[in-house]
This record gives sequence, structure tokens and C-alpha cells, in this order.
Amino acid sequence: MIIRKFLLVVAVLSLVPATAPAQGTTRSRRVEQPAAAVRAPRAETATPAPVVPTFERLPFGPGETLTYDIAWNGSTTAAKMVMAVGDRGAYFGAEGIPIRVDVETVGLTRFLAAVDAVYTSYCSPKTVLGHRTEYESTFNGKSQRGSTIFDRKKNVAVSGQSTTPIDPETSDGLSLFYRLRALPLKAGETLTLDGVEGRNRRQIRAIVEARESITSTNGKVNAIRIAFIPLVGGQPDDSNRIRVWYSDDIARVPLLITAEPDVGSIRVTLRSARGTRTK
Repeated sequence: MIIRKFLLVVAVLSLVPATAPAQGTTRSRRVEQPAAAVRAPRAETATPAPVVPTFERLPFGPGETLTYDIAWNGSTTAAKMVMAVGDRGAYFGAEGIPIRVDVETVGLTRFLAAVDAVYTSYCSPKTVLGHRTEYESTFNGKSQRGSTIFDRKKNVAVSGQSTTPIDPETSDGLSLFYRLRALPLKAGETLTLDGVEGRNRRQIRAIVEARESITSTNGKVNAIRIAFIPLVGGQPDDSNRIRVWYSDDIARVPLLITAEPDVGSIRVTLRSARGTRTK
């Protein structure tokens, strides 16, 4: 049971944040849960749809591959994670960039729980908002797979037979983990974020806590530390102490992810990076 819970936490951390930036790129907002039924507004009172921010140039591109070691309670590596950006092209009827994450247990952890998970987000090259996600996982020989389609004309996310109302900037976690890299990330800024994973809609408060120096595989580097605090019943819950450090340069590479859930401390450390932007 502990191993399974640990792996669930690792899966969540590999997709932090499972949310989408709210209105604008530097302003925070409160996300309202959609009502069960909403009448169509009168023409004279209707408000224009919010403009979704776009990016002229992204801090990542095709060929970027990031490899991570995942440690549990300070032990040797319990799992590995690889995140990779594919070629820009047409996917499922829309122009997109595929972003993929692979997570697998290794060593003694794999002996106890053989886990392989693949998650792919097909996102817009202009907004980095997903239009479709595909996932497949195997736990000790038992497999499951599925997909989520973001219908931005109808403002819903469809997963199997389930339909979830979404906002214009709601998306899956993986695409928005990358989208966050393109935002200004000013110290002291707070964003309330909204996202959908499968049939679940979640909210997270992201706080840009500080710029500081940390130790990486390349020695001391400047980084931006962000706290990801889930909102539970509308209230922030920082009990898991999720923190992410992004490189403070043009590439904004995620260098380190840490968390302290009840199953023990988890540390996701960048081991190697290929194809990152340098200018």
C-alpha cells in the first residue's frame, strides 16, 4: 500500500502543475466552479470571451529531452522520468506540439512495484494549451489507458463518457508544466490555476517565492523557486510542501521538484538535459 501511494505521488509530481494559468500571464484571479446549469446571457449583457495569451517564442522546442532521477526518503533512485518535446505538426486534426513524459520504477522499488507510465499532451504551439492527452500505464502487469479531449469551442473536456466544463485556459498538467516556463515568473507573484486531469478538475495556487542559487548537475545555478499549493474546498493546503525550481535563464528548465507527502520525502532531480535553448 505504501509503495502504491508513493507511485501515485510520483505520478502527480511528474505532471505538476495539473492546472492552467488563469486570466493573463501575470495577474491572479479566483476561479469559479461552473454552475450545474447556466442560462445563455442576453446579447446586451454578454461579455466578450477572455483573450488567451500567446507566446511568440517558447523557451523549449522539438528535440528537448530532460531526464530525472526520483529519490524517496533520501534513498537511492526509486524511479526515473524522461520528458521530451516532439516535432511540430498536425495531430488529431489540429496543429500541435507533442510533449511526452515516461515514468518507470527501478531497482528495489521495481521489484516491489513494476510501474511504467506514458503520458502525452498535444498542445498548441502558440498558447501551449492542450487539445488532447493520451495516457497508458502498467502496474504489476495490469494496464490501463485513456485520453482526454479539450473541446475549446464547447468549453468542455471529454474523458470517456465524462464531460467536464472548462475555462478558456484550462488544460492538462503536462502541457501547463511547460507553459509555465514561458510566463514572466516575477518574484512575489501569485497565480490561481485551474486544470483538468481525466475526470477531475483541480485548482492550485502557484506562488513565485524567490530567486536563489541551487546545486545542480552542472554545479551552482540561478533558479526560480515556485510553491504549488492545492486548493481544497477553496482553501490552500500546503501540507505536501510541493516546490519546483526552474533555471533562471532563457530555457527555464525544471531543475528540481521536491515534496513531503505522508509517504515520505520525494526529490525529483534533473540528471541530464539535451536540446535545450541557449539563445
